[in-house]
Amino acid sequence: MGWGRAGWYSIDRIDNGGAPSARTLLPGIPPPTPGDVIPADGRGGVFEVLVADPPRALVLGVLIRGGGRRLLPFRAARDGGSWRMTWAFALRPLPGGGTRLVVRMRVAGPRSLRLLGPGIRAGHGVMQRAQLRNLARRVERP
Repeated sequence: MGWGRAGWYSIDRIDNGGAPSARTLLPGIPPPTPGDVIPADGRGGVFEVLVADPPRALVLGVLIRGGGRRLLPFRAARDGGSWRMTWAFALRPLPGGGTRLVVRMRVAGPRSLRLLGPGIRAGHGVMQRAQLRNLARRVERP
């Protein structure tokens, strides 16, 4: 995943600079390892890989500063107005066969962030649903 890599599989016009997300595995991109950074946007923002346990889990983290305008590695120094976000993807085997993808986003920050919570949840929810639909289309096709 990532901006300028395989994409975010969400709404590409918004989330990937208009470039379509990959439809197949891209052999030139190495698997993520903890400490790697994944481009988040076209402005230099990054997600840091916190956990990489293929094929079971991927956890990304980011430190957000400046009203959401600066995305920095998760472990960057935090100031009073910054907040941290984690975004976890986990594959869970289902009884009787099959696999479920479980995705969770968590945010921690100043109290003022609570006022933005409903808007963040709504916006992220739209993008996350699109991402899950697009990923399902790719893995469920013959």
